[in-house]
Amino acid sequence: MDYYNQEKTVGYKEHSVTKDFVLNNSPESVWETLIRKDTFSDHQIWPYRVEFMNDDKEKMTTGEENIHHGPLMSFSGVMGEIESGVYRDLKYYYGSYFLSFRLIRPYRLQIWVKEFEEDKTVVTIRIDSYVKPYIYFTWTFMQKIFWSGFGKWIDRLTKKRVRNQGIAYTN
Repeated sequence: MDYYNQEKTVGYKEHSVTKDFVLNNSPESVWETLIRKDTFSDHQIWPYRVEFMNDDKEKMTTGEENIHHGPLMSFSGVMGEIESGVYRDLKYYYGSYFLSFRLIRPYRLQIWVKEFEEDKTVVTIRIDSYVKPYIYFTWTFMQKIFWSGFGKWIDRLTKKRVRNQGIAYTN
């Protein structure tokens, strides 16, 4: 099933940022952190928030709608393909924006998880946006700052979750 695809509007330039993070946790435990809704809904910095349509489920599911919102941003979308333990895709709806709908329109966030070394994992994120050409390099700079702490945050959260729940992740 093909889920939502946002098309580029005239006057915008395609923008992508890809970042890799090496985490000191197993791929299974990192995946569990990245697919759980509470990772994102319970751990946002105020006044930002992530909400899911089907809050009765613990994990994200294909076709599920969500929104990440706060001052100067609204990213609403639908979970696309999810390949358990490996990949998840979030496609943002037309109308999602950062700063202003006239400037930056995110349309996709992809996350890959793969084993790196024993008990280490590489998480790759890719965020795709449509951006007005005159703010292109500013958006690149802003993305580098925003994503710079993501790996450490997920690593800490994963360690805490494993420690508190006494979970041993295996294939």
